[in-house]
Amino acid sequence: MLWVGDAHLCPGYDLKRMEAAGKFAASFRPDVIGFIGDLGDMPSLNLHRNKIECEGSRYHEDCEVVRDGLADFMRPIYATKKTLPYRLVTGGNHENYIRRLVAQDPKMHGHINLERDLRLDAFGFEYHEYQDRVPIAGFHFTHNIATKSSISADVNSPKWGFIKKGVSMVVGHTHTKVHLEHPMLTDDGSKRKIHGINLGCFLHPDMGRQEHWSRNTEYTYDRGIWTFENAERGDAKITFHRAAEDLGV
Repeated sequence: MLWVGDAHLCPGYDLKRMEAAGKFAASFRPDVIGFIGDLGDMPSLNLHRNKIECEGSRYHEDCEVVRDGLADFMRPIYATKKTLPYRLVTGGNHENYIRRLVAQDPKMHGHINLERDLRLDAFGFEYHEYQDRVPIAGFHFTHNIATKSSISADVNSPKWGFIKKGVSMVVGHTHTKVHLEHPMLTDDGSKRKIHGINLGCFLHPDMGRQEHWSRNTEYTYDRGIWTFENAERGDAKITFHRAAEDLGV
């Protein structure tokens, strides 16, 4: 498997990192490719911005840059002419702005639509709703861990995290890389290892310093993509590939 953290594709930022990731994926030849959510930044709907910052943002441009980014990512993979991997996006809170706005304002029905406007299916990506957990090879993937409060939980939360749930969990959202391991006993008494992983992010290198929502925290961000080799029963050979050092973006 190959997984990409929060990419926040946004008008005004180039897509070189998506092409680089696509070339890496083409050479790695994973059986699964996933984006953990916040693939699109969607600044026209972004609740982190104030009204002045949103002025001039255009929804159709937000959607177009997501489509362009996926086209750049998939182009090297198509060129291999190999069997295409299973592809999915676990919806993030930024894609979910579309769902939220339609739910809150009935007048938006028909004017904006996640499936129609992002067209993830045109590139073979299956969309899973925000905060749904998607099980693959014993790992559970979701953009962030839902709780009964409005604040999402850390992957290592004693109450909500991977140890409490007893499964390997992979999340995004915080933009900070985390990889924790924990021994577990199976039902037959044998030992196994589970993982708690936060994928970090795959932002444009300039984005953290320039965007209002990230200026105070961008120094903590970890940019890169992850590979999961021989994934089975929630365990794998797991490697983080840094965007700058390993992908050159």
